[in-house]
Amino acid sequence: MRWSVNAIVAERGDVMVRKRRLGFGASGRADRVVVVQPACLNAVLPTTVVVPLEVGRSSYGVQSRDVPVSAAEAGADRAHIAIVTLVSSASLDRLEPGAVGRLSAFTLAKIDRVLRIVLGLA
Repeated sequence: MRWSVNAIVAERGDVMVRKRRLGFGASGRADRVVVVQPACLNAVLPTTVVVPLEVGRSSYGVQSRDVPVSAAEAGADRAHIAIVTLVSSASLDRLEPGAVGRLSAFTLAKIDRVLRIVLGLA
């Protein structure tokens, strides 16, 4: 099976806004994710692998496997946390066109280290 080239090609490390679905849990706020799949796959597959970003985790507390993301990197006015344990795939058509932020190589390397542990690759 071959897919057509996607209109949205996200680069690894880009912070994107995921369109919210209607219904339960749709609060109207922007849902930011960081793309961890290489762009060469994003260009030909209908989905990409992402890690969600959250502003805070007051109800759970920050875990050692969470990675801090600065406000500048997240393209936001507040710092975020990458929740690596919630890694998932997202349909590229659910991402808004254009990155709103970009992770530094240092932050992306931290996410990679935690991903290896979470996925049992370490």
